[in-house]
Amino acid sequence: MKLKDAINDFTRWKSPQVKGNTVYHYHWQLVNFAIFLKNKDIEKVTERDISEYLNLSYVFNHSASTREKQALAIKHLLNFWQLKGLKVENPALVPKIKSERVMPRVATESDYYKVINVIPKFGHNHIRNRAILGLLYDSGARLNEILSLNVQDVDIQTKRITIKTEKHTKTSPFRNIFFREATIVYLNTWLKKREKILEHLTIEDKEALFISVRGGVCGEGTEARRCSIDAIGEVLRKYSKQAGLKSTFNAHSLRHKFGRVLAENEVDDLMIAQFMGHNSVDSSKIYTELFAPALQKIYRRVMGK
Repeated sequence: MKLKDAINDFTRWKSPQVKGNTVYHYHWQLVNFAIFLKNKDIEKVTERDISEYLNLSYVFNHSASTREKQALAIKHLLNFWQLKGLKVENPALVPKIKSERVMPRVATESDYYKVINVIPKFGHNHIRNRAILGLLYDSGARLNEILSLNVQDVDIQTKRITIKTEKHTKTSPFRNIFFREATIVYLNTWLKKREKILEHLTIEDKEALFISVRGGVCGEGTEARRCSIDAIGEVLRKYSKQAGLKSTFNAHSLRHKFGRVLAENEVDDLMIAQFMGHNSVDSSKIYTELFAPALQKIYRRVMGK
């Protein structure tokens, strides 16, 4: 079986199990692998082929995190076809790439206000983007979580939103996020604009809170749809450049900013995990390890100022 067909069958099987963005990245990692091997039969793929592909990725200075994802995608593909009874290379022979731990890029309050101030106050896309950015800053939620919101999820009166946690456990699939008075203004302005848009355009996902006009974030058309992660990510990059920021400003840097603020205010790991929707308290420790003032307080008490 050609790699192209093997990858397509695997993608169709994997799609119902994980979020769409994960399937998308698996698929394109594997497509690049197939191109590298000139679409040979999957039964003929060897350990050497896999190692050469990952080594080439290293030569091109791909990060350890990227190579880890490449190796994992190949392993999942081989696992799938091995279970289906094809005689393929042993998945256990796929090299295990250990990604390096890097300092998170943490946005600042100044970054946020520089970006929010370059967004025009008129135009339905700009009005929507102000609301999205405000929620990201206030809540530390993932971009995908914000874009998956429906109108009925938002309670303006209590300044609270119930979201489906992107990486949830079976016992805690939902969590509350909160927002400030300033973001109520952005949300209310967007909700009024959204209502006017839908008087003229049709949308399949009628409850979607954040929508874009078909043809792209800034395009015109006859239909609307729920905003995509890639489109909003590109918008944030554009605003970041206009604001003159030297380092990357994105949804995840705002999420790290939120985690930092919690840690600096001595919120414990368990509570940080609840605020941020972490599956494990271990994921929250990076914030308390880096930003909690407890160690410095002990140092100053023992060693003096």
